[in-house]
Amino acid sequence: MPPIQGEWYKVTTSVVDYKDRLNVKLIAEIVKLGYLPASSTNWIHPIGHLEQYGQDVVSIAEKQPSLPPRKRLFGLIKVESRRRIIATIWLQNSRRRARPNHWVVEISGRQYAKETTRLVRALSKKFGASVRIEVQSDAPVYEARASDYDT
Repeated sequence: MPPIQGEWYKVTTSVVDYKDRLNVKLIAEIVKLGYLPASSTNWIHPIGHLEQYGQDVVSIAEKQPSLPPRKRLFGLIKVESRRRIIATIWLQNSRRRARPNHWVVEISGRQYAKETTRLVRALSKKFGASVRIEVQSDAPVYEARASDYDT
């Protein structure tokens, strides 16, 4: 496909085939196993927005919040609880010494380490990658929301 060019300005783009990227294949497998993908900043984006996920990192979130919805404003408004981010998989990061065939996994919440380790080992086996697992924090990490950044 030839590049697209504008009349009064030049824009050159090429078609990006997301489905061939390792992170996209990993996201598809995460969804198949019943979890949700999240970005490295703990945002859960709609699955169709693959450009929101970095090529080098994918986080894994619970599909359903572990706590029931909270009620606010005299019980009139329900606020969904946040989903727990159980792990972040680094596919490429020189500081962490991660490569596409050697992932570095950071687990959030020591009490979930065993469950998360099983999940990550199954994923790494499917993709033929070795894995180094580290517990990043004792307490669980939860998804980010826009209200976290209101000033």
